[in-house]
Amino acid sequence: MTAVIDKKNICSDKSGKGNELRFAFCAFGSDVCTVVGADRVSPDGTLNIPEYAPDGRRVVAIADSAFEGMEQLVSVSVPAGVKTIGRRAFAFCASLRRVEFDECSALTSIAARAFCGCDRLEEISLPDTLGFCGEKAFAYCTRLVAVSLPSALTELPAGLFEGCRALESVHISDSVRTVGRSAFSACVSLRGIVLPASVMSIDDSAFMWCEHLDSVTLNNPECEISPYAFFNCAEPTFRVAI
Repeated sequence: MTAVIDKKNICSDKSGKGNELRFAFCAFGSDVCTVVGADRVSPDGTLNIPEYAPDGRRVVAIADSAFEGMEQLVSVSVPAGVKTIGRRAFAFCASLRRVEFDECSALTSIAARAFCGCDRLEEISLPDTLGFCGEKAFAYCTRLVAVSLPSALTELPAGLFEGCRALESVHISDSVRTVGRSAFSACVSLRGIVLPASVMSIDDSAFMWCEHLDSVTLNNPECEISPYAFFNCAEPTFRVAI
């Protein structure tokens, strides 16, 4: 890759408040690049990732650890052209409350631990184009209350929402085939879950320590459930479709 980082690479913040943020980019083609970081956020905590680098390359990726640990970050806007969000890209952004994707988002992949430890993130609307999430992508987002999973997603990886203690509502689309190890472990506010007919397997510890989970609707009677998938739950009532 060719680094595109110099004094002319300053992108104006889209908030229109006259604040200029310095972004760093890395080119990996004649017309595309990845954003690898920013020097700061706007005074109100917003970060509007630019759609294009100053040299005209379109931003199609957010690099690994690009904004990790940026404590002042409250809200981030991801442009339509971004297809991938790297490992730990926003991990441990302790003040992050909102993540906004363009309505025409082309996002297909969120890597492992991308939003891990964003403990003020309360909600996130994932684009329908999203087909892959890495392990623990949203783990320990302790204030996340509700999430609806996009129809392109076929696997819920290990630890996806592990430790999301405030999570009350999850909509699992009928494209999901597997629920990975510890995917919802220690989601102590989760009381009910509906698993669509597409789900073929539920791994060990998938719902471990969901101590208030008392209702599980299983729409595939042939689904393989690992012995400890619901370990230390509140003896949930299973409703199985026939």
